[in-house]
Amino acid sequence: MKKKCTIIGAGISGLSLAAFAEEHFDVTVLEASGKIGGLIQNNSEEGRIRDHAANGWLNTEPAVDELITLLDLEDRIITANQEKTTRWIIKNGQMYNLSPKLLFSGLLPLSARIRLFAEPFIGKISPETEESLAEFGARRFGAGIVDELLVPFASGIFACRPEEVSLPAAFPQLWKLEQEYGSIMKAQFKKPKPARKTNLNSMKGGTSELCQTIADKMGDRILLNTPALSIKKHKHLWSVNTGHQEILSDYLAITCPASAQEELLENSFPKISKSISQIQYSSVVVVIMEFSKDTFPNPPVGFGALMNRAGQGSGILGTLFSSCIFSSRQKDDVISTRTIIGGSIVPEMMNKSQQELQAQVLAHHESLFGKCQKPPLHCTVVKHEDAIPRYEKGHLALQKEIEAFHQLNPSLRLSGNHLFGVAVKDCIRQSKSSVLDFLEAERKASHA
Repeated sequence: MKKKCTIIGAGISGLSLAAFAEEHFDVTVLEASGKIGGLIQNNSEEGRIRDHAANGWLNTEPAVDELITLLDLEDRIITANQEKTTRWIIKNGQMYNLSPKLLFSGLLPLSARIRLFAEPFIGKISPETEESLAEFGARRFGAGIVDELLVPFASGIFACRPEEVSLPAAFPQLWKLEQEYGSIMKAQFKKPKPARKTNLNSMKGGTSELCQTIADKMGDRILLNTPALSIKKHKHLWSVNTGHQEILSDYLAITCPASAQEELLENSFPKISKSISQIQYSSVVVVIMEFSKDTFPNPPVGFGALMNRAGQGSGILGTLFSSCIFSSRQKDDVISTRTIIGGSIVPEMMNKSQQELQAQVLAHHESLFGKCQKPPLHCTVVKHEDAIPRYEKGHLALQKEIEAFHQLNPSLRLSGNHLFGVAVKDCIRQSKSSVLDFLEAERKASHA
C-alpha cells in the first residue's frame, strides 16, 4: 500500500511534484484558488497563443526532460526560432544588438569598453561574501556596464534593479564561473562545452499546457477551492486542516507562494516562517498586443528588446517579440508582442488603467518600429500582484537555512519559485529533488 503525500499549491511547483510523486505515493494536491497553474495561464484565439507569464524554459535542466517523458509530451514540445535570435538593448530610443559587436557600438562609452579587457586580471572574491549583481558587475567589469547591461539583465528576469538581487542566490551559475575559473572571460574558453545547444522550449499550447496535462492526469486528486489553513505534526503523520476536513499524510510538500507558506509554518515552525516572511516580490503588468504584418514600417526581428536604466523611467522594462520567438504559435500575417511593465522599478504602473497602458505600449512600439499604420488587432492586459520574488542579499543565508530545515524534517519539503530559482525549470528541478528526498526518507525508515 502506497504511503500518502499531500502537496499544498497547484502551481508548476506543486503540479510537477505531483507528477513525479504519483508513481510512488498516494498523492493529494490542495489548491486554495479555483484554477491550477498559478500565474502560468494563457488565452488563445484561432491558434494564437498568448502566455500571461512564463513563455517557456531553457533546455538545460534534466528534470524537465524527465517530466516531459513521464507525461509523454515529446511530440508537443516546440523550440524557439533559431534564425531570429537577436536580443536588443534600448538606449535613448535606439536598439543595440546584444552580440560581440556590442564592443564596437555606441551602447557603452569608450572608457567602459576599454575597462572590460581588465576583467581577466581581477581577482575572485571570497566565497563567503555575498554581492549584489550590480556590485559583482562593477567589480569585475567596471561601473560602466551596470546601467546599460546589468539593469536590463536583472529586470528581464526579476523585474527589479541589479542592486536588489544577490549574485550567488539569483545567478548561481555566474557566481560559480568566477569561483571555478577566476574570471568570466577565462571561463568562456576553459569551461566544458554543453552537450547540446541551449534553446528556449515550450509547448504547442503554451507553457500552461504542461500544467493542464498534469492536472488532467491527476484528476480528482487535485482539490480546487480547498485552502490549507494550518499544518501540524501528529505523531509520525502530517495533519493539514482545510476547514472542512483534516487530511493526514506521511509526507508533506508546501509549494505555495512565500506569504501563504509563512502563515502555514507560523505556529509549528516560527523561525523558518519569519525568515520566509522577509522575501520581497515585484508586481508586474503584462501587455500582449497583436498587429497585422504591415502595421509598422520596420516590424520586430529577434527575441526582444530590454530597456537600459534611463529608459526604464517610463515604466516599460522590455518587450518580447512573441511572433518571432515561437512563430508556429501565431498566424503568418500577425505580429505579436508581450511588454513587461512596472516591477520594483516603477511599481505605480500597476495603478494605470488598461487604456493608459495600451496607449503607452503602442507609443513605445512606434518609437521602435515606426509609425503605426493600423490599429491593434488585439490587446490583453494582465496585472500580476506579487509576481516575481526578489532574491535580495541575505537570500543565500535563507537557502542554507531551508536546507538545514529539510535535514531536520525529512518528511516535509518547502519549495516554490521564491526559494531556489524563479524559472519554470528551477521549479521542476526542486520538485524532482523533493520526491527523491521523500524516497530516501522512506528507504531509511524501512531499514530503521
